[in-house]
Amino acid sequence: MKSFEPEPKVCTRCGHIWESYAERPVRCPGCGTYHWDKEPVTNVCAMCGHKWFSRTTQVPVRCPSCKTRSWKGDARMAASGVEKVAAYDFETGDVAERYCRGQGCVRISMETGMSLERVIRIVRSENGDDRRLRM
Repeated sequence: MKSFEPEPKVCTRCGHIWESYAERPVRCPGCGTYHWDKEPVTNVCAMCGHKWFSRTTQVPVRCPSCKTRSWKGDARMAASGVEKVAAYDFETGDVAERYCRGQGCVRISMETGMSLERVIRIVRSENGDDRRLRM
């Protein structure tokens, strides 16, 4: 005879634990994912370092953060991985220095050729606060 007791369920993505009468619930009530019972695949962008979970089992076309198509990297990046990290650190330092000198995010973006979103992300990470930024 089948028991009508709720069974504990655990989401593999967010770690939420809940009890459900359904044998296989559709979504996790904690994070809302449909893939709560499958092992999550973490993707990491080789260009900006952004980490994310895919919504499907297919390989993503672009990084959701910097929108690059070469987020997995290629042979050229593998050979020059150290230079890429050093270049990113230089860009971060350059943006932080310009912002400290009084330049706004839009001006920094236009002069460096970086996206405004990336400049804002760098400024926020370097300043460590969520106050209003100079645009």
